[in-house]
Amino acid sequence: LRGGRWVVYADGRFGDELLRDFRRAGLNVGHADPGHGDPDVSGVAGLIAGSESDTLNLATAAHARRVDQRIFLSVRQESHVTGALLDAFEFDSVFVPTELVAREVLVRVATPLYWSFIDHAQRQDDDWSQQVLQTLRQRCGEKVPGHGRIAIDSVDAPAVCRWLQEAPLQLGDLIRDPEDRERLLPLVVLLLVRDGRTTVLPAESTPVRAGDELLVAAGDHGFDDLSQVLFHDAALEYVATGRTVPATWLWRRLTGYRRGAAG
Repeated sequence: LRGGRWVVYADGRFGDELLRDFRRAGLNVGHADPGHGDPDVSGVAGLIAGSESDTLNLATAAHARRVDQRIFLSVRQESHVTGALLDAFEFDSVFVPTELVAREVLVRVATPLYWSFIDHAQRQDDDWSQQVLQTLRQRCGEKVPGHGRIAIDSVDAPAVCRWLQEAPLQLGDLIRDPEDRERLLPLVVLLLVRDGRTTVLPAESTPVRAGDELLVAAGDHGFDDLSQVLFHDAALEYVATGRTVPATWLWRRLTGYRRGAAG
């Protein structure tokens, strides 16, 4: 929310850091001392309730919600005891500082491919971020998409490996809907790693090669539908060429099916 005024309701080092971050980003931000009661939130775009007291943060955010339903509310949570209350209010953002640190450490260690995209994204400008956000929303919907790593190998993508032995395949064909290839699946390929080199948001015209690693963000059912293409030859044949072919080995044998002759 670039427009409008923000209020940081926090004290100490935490509040100072937030104010510096907002000002560095060029945003209009004011400070409210938690010791002086409820802040004036009339006409503000967003409020960060970030004191060290969960009770004060919850009360302040609830007060702001009563003043204006449109205010973006971000609430700091120190204790898991208040988790149910915070969930019930459905604030726009709830953050637990200790969890943020733990999650970042876990992501860096357990999913380095995902973190490499996050690290890249943090260094981009707002125009790049808005474009990526728009793409994610259009493909994956409004909910936060899931993410996963896919290796183009005999374990994660056996049908693709078999296909690549005989014919080329583009990334854009790989993410087509196996029920209707004119539609794309609700997913976005965020990263492609090939021979140690990483490409961020690879073009759909990029050829797929055995040994590639893909970082994919997906909305509802995106990974389930993609798995059909990765594992089933008939589904892959359809998304790659538009031809509907016999799905079972027995039927292919009985009909004398050959890839080059199918039509």
